[in-house]
Amino acid sequence: MDDPAKAARAADRARIAALDAEIHELQQRIHALQTEQKSCQQRLDAYKYPVLTLPNEITSEIFVHFLPAYPKYPQLTGLDSPSSLTHICRKWRDIAKATPKLWRAISTTIYTANQAEQTRVVQTWLAKSGSCPLSIQM
Repeated sequence: MDDPAKAARAADRARIAALDAEIHELQQRIHALQTEQKSCQQRLDAYKYPVLTLPNEITSEIFVHFLPAYPKYPQLTGLDSPSSLTHICRKWRDIAKATPKLWRAISTTIYTANQAEQTRVVQTWLAKSGSCPLSIQM
């Protein structure tokens, strides 16, 4: 009985050695892939999108032209809202928040299903409009 048990233990030891070797190879492959991934990410991080190299004043002016002509009102939310510009990247968010003309025309409904949310959005717009003359439709 000792011979089969001894043979089984020897087979298990050999299998463990083979698994250790395979794990080592896979760890080396993972390390190589992680190194390549890091290199690709560094190249992407170093890339400057041409639109992001524009001066903030130019970008701000482009944003203003995104809106309907004043005193017409953009949507408070959605793709046609100046708020959508704040969801592109940090730089655009900062520029949009610092451009009072984007927030100077507001159209709101007095009675809505989500009155609290609409009130919050209107208050945010009013705060961002700064000292610009306002056009408000209720």
